[in-house]
Amino acid sequence: MNRIFILLFFIFSTGAFAQKTQVSASFTPDTVRPNDVFAYVVELKNLEATLDFKNIPIPADFKYIRQEISSQMAMSFGTGGGGVSERTQIIKLLFSAPQKEGEYKIDSWKLNVNNIEHVVNSASIKVDSNAKAVIQSQQNVFGNNFGSMRQQRQPRQQREVDLNAVVSSKVEFKKGNIYVGESIPCDVSLIIDKKALSENGLRLVGLQCTTEKADDFSCTGFPSRPQVDESDAKNIFVKYKTLITPNKAGNYQLAFVFDGVFESGMPTAMDMDVFSVFETNFFGRQIPFKLPAQTENLTINPLPIEGCPDDFTGAIGKFSIEKLEVDSDSISVGEPCTLKAKIIGRGNFDRISAPQVKDDENWKVYKPKSEFIDESNGMNFFGAKNFEYIIVAQKADLTLSPSLSFSYFDTEKEQYVTVDAKPVAMSVAPAKKHSSASGLSNESAQTVAKDGGFEILDSSALTSESSLKTSLFLTKEFWFAQIIILLLAAVFIKTHLNKIKLAKDLPYAKFLSDKKLSAKKSKEAFLFANKNKALEFFNSAKESIQYAIAAKESVEALSITEKDALRLLEKNNKTMLFDEMKIFFEGSNMILYGGENKSASDLKELNLKLKNICAELLK
Repeated sequence: MNRIFILLFFIFSTGAFAQKTQVSASFTPDTVRPNDVFAYVVELKNLEATLDFKNIPIPADFKYIRQEISSQMAMSFGTGGGGVSERTQIIKLLFSAPQKEGEYKIDSWKLNVNNIEHVVNSASIKVDSNAKAVIQSQQNVFGNNFGSMRQQRQPRQQREVDLNAVVSSKVEFKKGNIYVGESIPCDVSLIIDKKALSENGLRLVGLQCTTEKADDFSCTGFPSRPQVDESDAKNIFVKYKTLITPNKAGNYQLAFVFDGVFESGMPTAMDMDVFSVFETNFFGRQIPFKLPAQTENLTINPLPIEGCPDDFTGAIGKFSIEKLEVDSDSISVGEPCTLKAKIIGRGNFDRISAPQVKDDENWKVYKPKSEFIDESNGMNFFGAKNFEYIIVAQKADLTLSPSLSFSYFDTEKEQYVTVDAKPVAMSVAPAKKHSSASGLSNESAQTVAKDGGFEILDSSALTSESSLKTSLFLTKEFWFAQIIILLLAAVFIKTHLNKIKLAKDLPYAKFLSDKKLSAKKSKEAFLFANKNKALEFFNSAKESIQYAIAAKESVEALSITEKDALRLLEKNNKTMLFDEMKIFFEGSNMILYGGENKSASDLKELNLKLKNICAELLK
C-alpha cells in the first residue's frame, strides 16, 4: 500500500514540476506579397512579458501597424493521470510588407523576463509578388466604428472582391484663387459604401493617408486616427484633416493616396460550432488596397510683385496686431525693458517673422523671442504668435515706445496689407548716477614741522618712504601683480568693445546668437543619437540647421521651411548642401507618419553629417 502512495506521489510531483519556459519567434505567413499584412509572432511558454521595440532588430522597410496579444491554455498528462496546465502568451506584431521583393530577416535578440534573459531565435520572411493572399487575424484599428457593424453571413470559400464598388475618395478645400505659400485647410476622405461593405463581408482594419506629389505642395501631416462619420444612410466617411501649402506656381493636382487593408470572410457566432472556433481562430483574409485621392488641375498663382511692402516676409492669410505692451512704463536711460507684440488671425503662421521696428534712433532694439499658440488642433492655422523685444532708451525725456509694422498678403482682398502697432506711452528718466567717495591717509608722516604756513616733511621720514618704494619695485610679486592687472584690463576692454560692436552691428549680434543656438541644438542632437531617440534627434537636428542658415540672413530661424532653405542656399551658392540636409527637414514626419525606423548607428552617422553641414553653412 505504501508503495502505491509513493508511486502516485512521484507521478504527480513529476507533473507539477514539468513546466518549462520557452520563447520562440516566427513569421506568419513566411511568404507574402508586397504591401501585404503579415505578423511577427513571439510565443512565450509559461511566461508573460511586454516587448520593447528597441531590443528587436526590425528591418527599416517594415511598416508597423499595431500589436495583438492573446493566450492559450493546454493540459499535459502523465502516465498516472496527473496533469499540469501550460499557458502560452502569443504576441503578434503586425507589419505591412515592403514593396521591394526579396528575403528579410529579424536576427536573434534577447528578451528579459523577471531579470532572466531569454534568447529569441532569428526568423525570415520572403516578399514575393506571386505569393498567396495573406491569412492573418486583426482587430479593427478604428475601435468599434466598423466592428459594431455586423456583416451578413458569408460562404466559407474565398471569392474575389471588387473594391471599386466598395471605396472611393474625395478631396475638399476652399475654392477661388490659390497662391504660392498660402496655407489651406484640406479634407481628404475615404468613402465606403455600406451596402457593398456588408455584401462582401468586409471590415476596414488598417488605413494610412500620404501625399503623392510632395514636391508640388507640402502638408502638415495626417493624424494617426481619422474622423469617422457613419451618420449617412449609404456611406461611411473616413476623413483626414490636414493643411496644404503649394510650393510653386503653375497648373497641377493636389494628389494623395490611401494605403489600407480590408479583412473579409470573418465568420459570425452563428457560423460556428465549438470545433469551428478552434479551426478558424477568427482568422480572415487580408485584402490590401491602394486608392488615389486627387483634385482636378489647379491653377496656383504667384504672389504679385506690384505693391509688395519692404517688410513683407511671406505671411499669407488674415491677421491683425494687438496693442503693444511694456513690462514697465517708467524706466531710465540705459535700462532694458520688454516690449510685447501679438499677431492673431489665420494663415501660414510658420512663415511669420517678427514685425519690423520702425527706425528710431532714440531706442536700441534687440532680436525678439517668439512663441506660437495654436488654436486649430495642431494644424497651426488659427492662433496667435507672441513676440518679445528687449528695448533700451538712448536718451531721457522720451514719452513713447518704438512702434511696429507688419505686412501680409490678404487672400480675401487679394492685396498686400500693412498693419501698424501704435507706440505705448512711457516715461524715460536720465541715467542713474552712482556716488563715490575717496579719502587720503597721511598716517606715515607723523613727523611734521610747520614753518610759515608750509608743511615740511622730516627728511628721515622721506628717506624711509623712498627706500620702501624702491624695494617694492624690485620684488617679483609687484611686477606679477602689474601683469595680472594689465591682462584683466585687456579682457575688460575687449569685452567692452565687443559689446559696443554687438550694440551697433545687429547683424553681427544675430550671427553670434544663431551660431551659439545652432551649436546648442547640435549638441542636443548628438545626445539623442547616442540614446537612439530618432524623433527627438531629427527635431534638434532640424533646428540646428535652421539656426545655421539664419545666422547670415535677416529671417527668424525657426520659421525657415524646406523651401526657404533651398532659396537661401541658392542665394549663397551652397545648393550642393540641400540634398544632404533634406532628410533633417523630413525626418520627424517620416517617423511620425511614414513608419521610418532609424537604428542607433544610422543616427550617429547622420549626426556626423549634421556637424559638417552646419560647419559649411557658418563659414
